[in-house]
Amino acid sequence: MSQIYLFIGENRYELGKERSRWIQEFTEKHGPENLLVVEGKDAQFSLLINEVSTAPFIAEKRLVVIDGLPKIDKDQLKALASSIHPQTLLLIIEPSPDKRLSVTKELMAIATVKTFTPLRGSALIAWLAPSLGQREATKLIAMVGEDQLLLANEVQKLTTYAGDRPVTCEDIENLVMLSTEKAVWQLMDLLGAKKREEALQFTETILKRGENPHGLWSMFLWMVAQFSQVAAQVIEGNTNPQSIAKACGMHPNTARNLISLAQSYDHKRLLHLITLVIDSDIKLKTGGFKATDQSPEELNAILDTRIAAVI
Repeated sequence: MSQIYLFIGENRYELGKERSRWIQEFTEKHGPENLLVVEGKDAQFSLLINEVSTAPFIAEKRLVVIDGLPKIDKDQLKALASSIHPQTLLLIIEPSPDKRLSVTKELMAIATVKTFTPLRGSALIAWLAPSLGQREATKLIAMVGEDQLLLANEVQKLTTYAGDRPVTCEDIENLVMLSTEKAVWQLMDLLGAKKREEALQFTETILKRGENPHGLWSMFLWMVAQFSQVAAQVIEGNTNPQSIAKACGMHPNTARNLISLAQSYDHKRLLHLITLVIDSDIKLKTGGFKATDQSPEELNAILDTRIAAVI
């Protein structure tokens, strides 16, 4: 049986939980003096050889945990494997190994591999069921995505807030911040649908929930860049989402959502928007506007006026 174990997979929550279980159960049985945890990226090959070849101290087993695949080649991996003491176990944690590398192929061939696959759809809702109702679970996933680690953190926050009563959708709306990715797309959808007041209200809401205004400004710059490309195509007479997407290197749905707004633009208005946003960005970065993390009021006002200017 292999003395090398490899944990891989994108489910950071379950992977982390299993890693913690291994360490806890091992130290309870064999003592903390027989456990070593090292960062793979910082580990020298000579150190690893010494540690895996060391016998346990007055115990049956020794465990060496390496977080991240160390910077070694295939031959060094073979040397490491052949140096492991008969009573030592080696656990390597590498959520996303590069399977193109020969060292990774060799490791996966000689190790006992455990893969942690993310839960999706109904399985994820069922996982949340002990803490949330189906409606609330669906709402939470829609807001933060399917990352179980993020979901677990949000559930802990929500259940602590709710206390003895069930968590409600209103709790989720009040306490949970949209993931950055979802916030970008929701704001873009509102802009594309020419819903000025809703876009401004959405911006105010996510800022109140803790979104960094500088981060939101960066999102807005990206959105303006995407919109400008679509608008330029529409002004030239191209209104086909597939054609625009291909010309601009974006997803067809992005192009489709922005076409209606782009049709209200001509060259003059598009140039005015681009000039306004670029000038604002320059002033933010050179001190023309007084906007800091401690005093973001001016940046918040700039966000409002620039977002309103798009529609």
